[in-house]
Amino acid sequence: PKKDYEVFSKKYYVFNNAIDAKKNYQSLINATRVVGYVFLIISMIISLIMIVEVTQVVHLSHKHDYAYLLMQGMSKTKLMKMLMSLSVFLGSIISVISTMVCLFVYYLINDVYNIQSHYYFSLAFKKILFNRYDLLGFLFVIYALLIITASIKPALLVLSSDLLETLRSE
Repeated sequence: PKKDYEVFSKKYYVFNNAIDAKKNYQSLINATRVVGYVFLIISMIISLIMIVEVTQVVHLSHKHDYAYLLMQGMSKTKLMKMLMSLSVFLGSIISVISTMVCLFVYYLINDVYNIQSHYYFSLAFKKILFNRYDLLGFLFVIYALLIITASIKPALLVLSSDLLETLRSE
């Protein structure tokens, strides 16, 4: 039937609403997918900026505490490990919260608002490696890595500061 339509449409001008609607629907889905990817990239960049600012404020607000620990004899490597473990803890909390919010919005749109009955499509996680929730696992890992990498600069800034100046500035 499709081949007959193509042959017939070459000879005559054929107007078919179903094929045009399908093409429009596909272009709408492709545009929505591009907007989704752009939104994901922009939100990751904004998240990275916010994570850097939050970890910098956390580390710099405890600068005197870290100076006291160093003055009491803690080595800089132990302090760096402590700062990294704090960052991993914060990253895990932020990752779990972001994943839960993502799942909540997913089920809210699909199940509560029943978007499929109004717009004839539903949001779906697609299988990437193992199952359909792989994307959430990747987001969890990405947020944890963002926290760890974002905390390196403030931690190095705290460790490179002069201890006596830090303690005198109190």
